[in-house]
Amino acid sequence: MLGIVSLCHAYIYSAPDAGAALVFLQAGTIFVPVTLPMLVHFLYLLPRHKKTNPAPLFLVMLYLPAIVFSVRLFFFMGLVKGFANYNGSWFEIINPVNAWDIAYIMFYYLYIFAALALLIKLNAEAEILKEKRMARLMTAGFIASFTLMTFIQYIQPFILERPLVPRISHICMLFFIVSVWYSIIRYGFLGRAPVSIEANPLYKKLSRREKMIVPPLCEGLTNREIGSIFNISEGTVRKHVENIYKKTGITSKVELIGVMYLNK
Repeated sequence: MLGIVSLCHAYIYSAPDAGAALVFLQAGTIFVPVTLPMLVHFLYLLPRHKKTNPAPLFLVMLYLPAIVFSVRLFFFMGLVKGFANYNGSWFEIINPVNAWDIAYIMFYYLYIFAALALLIKLNAEAEILKEKRMARLMTAGFIASFTLMTFIQYIQPFILERPLVPRISHICMLFFIVSVWYSIIRYGFLGRAPVSIEANPLYKKLSRREKMIVPPLCEGLTNREIGSIFNISEGTVRKHVENIYKKTGITSKVELIGVMYLNK
């Protein structure tokens, strides 16, 4: 969704004529109201590995305004009434604000603040170092993306009556996109929730401290990071890991995950 918006907005400025610029703007703008509730929905499912789906009424309330605004923005462009050519690039001509525009801007900020609240909730509920780092990273990317987007899309046009820097608005969302993808690559995203391993015969062989170390070990944390969580030295963690491998007959983290969580 964000990629489509980015590409469409990037082509506005290099469109061959005002009509083509309007088509690109309509194609990009229609996805923005849908992207926001999808973002809220996505973040809603993240805190504490939440797997239950939201109630149907919640989903209707989440997506119905987005559908209404998408249809309305496609046929009536709201803030944008046309385009003017300036040094070979097309720039939006801003309309006087009406009730629909005010409603849309309120809708935009409602979802932005809802998404930010969920990210703050994710930060607050993160219990291990890996989760805290992921939460902080996504929050920073989110704030950077939507602060810049808000300024360029909703504040700056009223100051200069045209975009401050051509082709920059479609780059704004990349901060958040990159933060999510980096979380997936660097931290395995939210990793594997420690689910019902207590009944595993190999798990029962471990000492209390070794049992505590297994979940963060399976989530890919280093010995130093695990030590910082439990206030023990890196060497002590290394010794616990060696004992875990010795008692279970396991030789790697990948095998440990398979045995403990997947029963392979």
